[in-house]
Amino acid sequence: MMIKEIFGKVKIYRLHSRVDNRGSLEYVFDENTACFNARETRIYSMPKEGTFFGIHYREESSPMTKFVTVIKGRGMDYVIDLRKDSSTYLQWESIELA
Repeated sequence: MMIKEIFGKVKIYRLHSRVDNRGSLEYVFDENTACFNARETRIYSMPKEGTFFGIHYREESSPMTKFVTVIKGRGMDYVIDLRKDSSTYLQWESIELA
């Protein structure tokens, strides 16, 4: 389910999940995220608290869908509008991932 849209381009989804006596299940791709055209999947592990991983940038002429989630613990993700002709240029938002 989409819970927020940022700068008209970035969509924040809450994954569908369920928990029962066997454990938990998270749906990464389902009817709600079918619009994603994922070409790459990465899994990072950052065991040290406070780790900053890096900045990822794509030109608008060559967009890439990114799927970011936290498997264990919590993390912060930041979205910065770097489109020079945008009315929200240099504005940013942070999203806590848990």
